Amino acid sequence: MDVRVSRGKQAAPAGFRRRIPLELTPEQMALLEQVDERFATKRATLVAGIEALARVERVERELEEARRACEQAQGSCERLEARAAKAERALATSKGEQAQAK
Repeated sequence: MDVRVSRGKQAAPAGFRRRIPLELTPEQMALLEQVDERFATKRATLVAGIEALARVERVERELEEARRACEQAQGSCERLEARAAKAERALATSKGEQAQAK
């Protein structure tokens, strides 16, 4: 089976294998067997699950960064709106003074 390797990590030498003892509950085994049909082997199923978790964690980090950027942008927007309102009031005052001077 081919396993994709993340960028920045080197692939193990050809033929590298490491045996990992794993105990599953009956419920976990049933879930593994259900999903196993999609990936053909239990090994491929477990590897796909690990890869999916890594992607989810990356997406969660990106989402949190986007939320922080959005909050910062919202703060900037509020400050700019306040400055614009102040400028509009100053403009209205200036127009009123010009009208009175005429």
